[in-house]
Amino acid sequence: MKTVFLLAGVSVMLGGCFEKPATDAEKASLSQDASCVFSELSDAKTSCKNGQVAMFAPQRWGNEQLPIYAASSFCDYRYTVVQNNGGVSCIFTDARLKETTQENKPETTEKEAR
Repeated sequence: MKTVFLLAGVSVMLGGCFEKPATDAEKASLSQDASCVFSELSDAKTSCKNGQVAMFAPQRWGNEQLPIYAASSFCDYRYTVVQNNGGVSCIFTDARLKETTQENKPETTEKEAR
């Protein structure tokens, strides 16, 4: 029984040693030579490019949901996301920014349009 647990433990530990390296296409899509930093969500699209390392560091404090909102808006979840109540760092994508912008636009009624 000990042998089974030992072999299982060794298998788990060595499992991470045989990961496939990133393909050339994956490497080309990520920009590791530059990063973008912004403190307002509205600046994300103008400050960052797709595939770039992005860091959101808000100037205002008190809302711990802000980094989560930022991550859900611009982080590419295929890659690691680092987040705490002070900010978030991840690989930037604008795919959901387009959706978020459309969803968050207030609807105008016919009276307001006049």
